[in-house]
Amino acid sequence: MSIAEYESQFTELARYAPHMVDIDYKEAKKFEGGLNVEILDRINVLKLLKYVDKLNKSSMDSITNLLLSSFLCSILVVSTTAVNTISTTQSIKDGDTIVSIGGSFALGFFSPGSSKKRYIGIWYNKISNDSRTVVWVANRETPVTDSSGVLMVTQQGVLVLLNSTESIILSSNLTKPGKTPVAELLDSGNFVLRNADDDNPQNYLWQSFDHPTDTFLPGMKFGINYKTGLDMILRSWQSSDDPAQGDYTYSMDSHGFPQYFLRKDTVKVFRSGPWNGVRFSGMPTISSNPIYNFTFVLNQNETYFNYDLLNSSVVTRMLDNKEQITNMFWTDAQMIMDYAQFGDVITFDTTYKLNKKHKPFASFVGFNHHRETIIFGTALLYDETVESFVWLFQNFLEAMSGKAPKTLFTDQDAAMAKAIPIVMPDTSH
Repeated sequence: MSIAEYESQFTELARYAPHMVDIDYKEAKKFEGGLNVEILDRINVLKLLKYVDKLNKSSMDSITNLLLSSFLCSILVVSTTAVNTISTTQSIKDGDTIVSIGGSFALGFFSPGSSKKRYIGIWYNKISNDSRTVVWVANRETPVTDSSGVLMVTQQGVLVLLNSTESIILSSNLTKPGKTPVAELLDSGNFVLRNADDDNPQNYLWQSFDHPTDTFLPGMKFGINYKTGLDMILRSWQSSDDPAQGDYTYSMDSHGFPQYFLRKDTVKVFRSGPWNGVRFSGMPTISSNPIYNFTFVLNQNETYFNYDLLNSSVVTRMLDNKEQITNMFWTDAQMIMDYAQFGDVITFDTTYKLNKKHKPFASFVGFNHHRETIIFGTALLYDETVESFVWLFQNFLEAMSGKAPKTLFTDQDAAMAKAIPIVMPDTSH
């Protein structure tokens, strides 16, 4: 019996005995045309083989049985491999995730803080922490109240989020019709809708970078597109348990010379000052540095500011849900592996203070066997107190499986010097 005939029999199985594949009839009917990865991912292979064996007792020999088993199992292996795209015949259900091709970002359902509500979001996939650092939320104002949510791509090229009654609770706008549309999570953190045979950014049908929530990611154009009318605005969360729009917004004012304003409701609490050709006049600390470079574009079609990381291991984000930044620490799998090999002697510095309130940016740095600088971790601190440094060093050691450096060079800050022996008593400082 040919594989095509087995596909036909599986279709009949999905249609008339849907309980055998753990889906309902309505869902099975969508895929009558043949095998589908989403269905196969739920198949009980033993039940299916037993069912086919019963139908074809007289004709199925051991070789054919082996062929079918190999065929099904090979597809099952493919279906469980991490993917970064979904097509019109696939979906993301609660509990599923897709991961960008480089592993930097993941997309799926999550519940923030102590909330039980479910949201579709994008988070850093490599950060070593107990809670997700979410950088984008699709349905921040329209959460799903249970685990029934499904994210799909329509044939027209529209992202839709369905609830338990299959009602559309969120959909992306359709700027132009799609042909064989797919949704892809890029390693920049951008979630894009595009045609399957066209990965040109100029031809994207839709992208999350045009609709940011509270985070300004590298590569994002933060400003105004005069042709499309898009005005990119960062909006804080209501609280750590609720990603709905909070009190703070950060956006460009294009009247006169373009500049950015941070507002609490309608009250301006900070302004960048206009661009002077080198930097924003109200942000003199912004300058060339080893962490990122930046660009400001002003023309008749668009005005925007963006930046790119010079070292992709450094994770950055902007705008907290309050008018202050709390202590945050980042590292990733590569940094951890580097530290395991080259972490005996490291330097720690907090000299980069690239914001108006001079919040210290900290980095753990070392050298590899090629004498190249490598980063083991970075942090943004609220202040340079003993408590902040103790918190940071504890989190650093936890990420590095408890391994403390043998020697640590610092700038001899008094609070830092007190924190080191508390957390790393055997480290030479």
